[in-house]
Amino acid sequence: MTNFEGLENVINLEDAQHANLRNKCKLETLDLCWETEFTKLPSSAKSELMLSIISEEGEIDQFDFLAWFDKLEVGRVVGADDVDFSLLEYLQPHPNLKELQIKNYQSPTLPRWMRDPLSLKSIQEISLESCNNLQSLAFSNLHTLKRLEIHECSGLQILQLERLPSRLENLYIDDCGNLELITGLGALDMLATLTIFSCKALKLLKIDELELVEVESTECFGDSSLKRQSISSSLIKLEIEYCDLLCVLPAGLIPSGPICYVRVQCCRCPDIAILRSPTGHMIDEMTIFGRGAELKEIIGLILSEQEYFSVISIVGVGGIGKTTIAQLVYNDLRNGYFFNLFGWVCVYEGFDVKRLIKATIESISNINCGVSELSSLQEELAKIVKGKKILLVLDDVWNENQSLWEFFWVPFKEANMVRVLVTTRNKKVAEVMQATACFTPTNLPEDSCWQLFQHYAFSGTSGSVPPHLVNMGREIVRKCGGLPLAVKSIASLLRHEADEKGWRDILESDIWESNLSGWNINEGSSMSFQSG
Repeated sequence: MTNFEGLENVINLEDAQHANLRNKCKLETLDLCWETEFTKLPSSAKSELMLSIISEEGEIDQFDFLAWFDKLEVGRVVGADDVDFSLLEYLQPHPNLKELQIKNYQSPTLPRWMRDPLSLKSIQEISLESCNNLQSLAFSNLHTLKRLEIHECSGLQILQLERLPSRLENLYIDDCGNLELITGLGALDMLATLTIFSCKALKLLKIDELELVEVESTECFGDSSLKRQSISSSLIKLEIEYCDLLCVLPAGLIPSGPICYVRVQCCRCPDIAILRSPTGHMIDEMTIFGRGAELKEIIGLILSEQEYFSVISIVGVGGIGKTTIAQLVYNDLRNGYFFNLFGWVCVYEGFDVKRLIKATIESISNINCGVSELSSLQEELAKIVKGKKILLVLDDVWNENQSLWEFFWVPFKEANMVRVLVTTRNKKVAEVMQATACFTPTNLPEDSCWQLFQHYAFSGTSGSVPPHLVNMGREIVRKCGGLPLAVKSIASLLRHEADEKGWRDILESDIWESNLSGWNINEGSSMSFQSG
């Protein structure tokens, strides 16, 4: 690996030529950094900054550069962009380079060799950080490039991905504060992971230039006219966080592969609409392993409460099995005589009091509710629950606004007894709902995970499965870290995969670097998403 630091002090371009990077055939990783904090150093230190080249053999060559004293105090403002561009031109590496990082570069354009497929014929990763004057990127000819990271490049306002290599697999965009528009996602037909973080000005994502993105409701995501081009067949990981102005996601961006990881942190992106799969209370208990103790404990908490109204929460990360445990509890208590009425409602992140009350009425009564006004809905619910003993499950709750919950709780004062079982990832939600008991599921034991994996990957038994697949299956289970949803997702994907290469691809995939709590499974034409 070769590191260059203090490049802002280089004024003699012959010294850069003397580095002779173009002839270092063993150089695979290059880190170029213009230090922006050098003006804080004493004058004696400024004149002694060095450029160090560390070769593959570990030898260190040092080049002393005279400080540019006439321009030190104005730092990177006067003449910096021209010098940076010329310097980077002379620091062209050998074509064998695989990884390149550039930090604090101030020219608006990149050197010609960064656009030349012959100059970078082996490049796989490029990282650009704090290159604040860059206005555009054009790497379309770099056919070997697989990963591109863009950090804190405030000069970018429009990012045209059609100018990037079509075989790009990983794209990470972070803290580009003036970036408003990203186009050409459809041109990246090999893109597997897309991460966009803290781009406060970002308003639109476009699959291609013709795509309609000004959709007004979640129903539009089912409109095939929006899917003129799609990257969903290759995309398995989508992360978007803290993009306050982003209000819609293009239809073709939603991953639709057999496994996917989707995280859109909507608490800071309140207007993003995401299609989500509903949950219900029905479950095949033959597919559940290792949850007997949790079932008994939560039922004990529910039945031991003394107050007429109490909330019991199940709090844990996504994929840990909160919904599954709630389903087991709900179905077990439905077979008893303790409660008169039962209801199961998916709440999700978009909290709408009227929708929630209406859904509760319909779940409890099994009758379609035609009422739309809040007061009428409250009266209808109060009438239904009057004098009854109620068990209500609210699945996947995110709302932390206590005043909104008060509108929902009022009708239940007419009931004889109310037990509310809540599932959430956020402990604060349980506190806002004044939960009297909080249960945190543990990660599923490895033996139970292996039973779950066998059920979905081997139809219940591994007896007739080749030993090498069994061994890889056990390794996959260990990587799932006790998250049953991750186990189920991977096992279902591999169910009809007899080729060892397919198993090995999953085992060596970079998806394991993700937070597994966002995984879900898609089968057939259905879509499932985890958010937040």
